[in-house]
Amino acid sequence: MNLQTRFTKALDLGYKSFLSKDAVKTIFSYDNRLREELHKECKLHQIPYKVPSDLMVQNANDPRKTKIFNYSSQLVNHDFFFSGIIPSDRSSEDADLGVVNLKPGIDASFGSFNELRSQLIEVGNSVFGDGWLWLVYSPERSLFSLLCTYNASNAFLWGTEFPKTRTKEIVPLLCLNLWQYSYLQDYGINSKETYISNWWNMINWSVVNNRFQASRMEPL
Repeated sequence: MNLQTRFTKALDLGYKSFLSKDAVKTIFSYDNRLREELHKECKLHQIPYKVPSDLMVQNANDPRKTKIFNYSSQLVNHDFFFSGIIPSDRSSEDADLGVVNLKPGIDASFGSFNELRSQLIEVGNSVFGDGWLWLVYSPERSLFSLLCTYNASNAFLWGTEFPKTRTKEIVPLLCLNLWQYSYLQDYGINSKETYISNWWNMINWSVVNNRFQASRMEPL
């Protein structure tokens, strides 16, 4: 399911106790603006419009095309963020199925799922300014860890030599949007911690597990 389809469904329902319909509408409007600006920048630089992930990688190291990178990277982050949330029309029980497979690695890396939750809330609430919080996996070390990226940057390009998008160092599994537009409407300026706590209850662990299993099958 692509992001536009997810937004269309969420515009009518919101995301249960996490994001209201109005908040989803605000994010959807911002996402559409990013796409419009990306189209304009591609036209300006005479670059064929491609999927945002391709544009992100191809323009990451060119200072003349910083806007193309920022817009495309932010769109990639949006898609990854929402694809890791339980859809409004799905049962949370289905999303919890991945916990069993992830538990040994999470316990080895953080001590427990409860400790992972505590660290996500603490680290996310400590992020100053706009950014993203990621749960990543290191195939080389067989460990999970947290990573913060700021503004429109993301974990897909962390530690890579362009134009590679995959890295032996880390594999992104989950991300949380910490830009203010994502939580101000529902939570206000002082309740980011509640926003993160409610997001935890909406994580689709089946999706996270699928990403984890795929990383283990890819050759280093």
